[in-house]
Amino acid sequence: MAAQSLGDAAPPIIISPGGIVGQMLASTLSLATLPVNLYNLGLALSTIPAALLMLRLGRRAAYALGALLGSISGLIAALDALWGSFETFC
Repeated sequence: MAAQSLGDAAPPIIISPGGIVGQMLASTLSLATLPVNLYNLGLALSTIPAALLMLRLGRRAAYALGALLGSISGLIAALDALWGSFETFC
């Protein structure tokens, strides 16, 4: 229950600063929300593979793998925001 609650808290944390960081890093303002849009697209495209992974590994293992991958992705995005790499931040 705690892991699900923390996982559900991630999207607002990603979406809110994503546009601000995107605006700071993008070469044009029209690309400022591209990172947020790509996050939503990736989330939508991963629902079926995630469900299939849950069938294969079980919910607990699939959720742990997803949390690990999300943590790694967040670390990469944070480092790219610090380094000023818009493409990799996306």
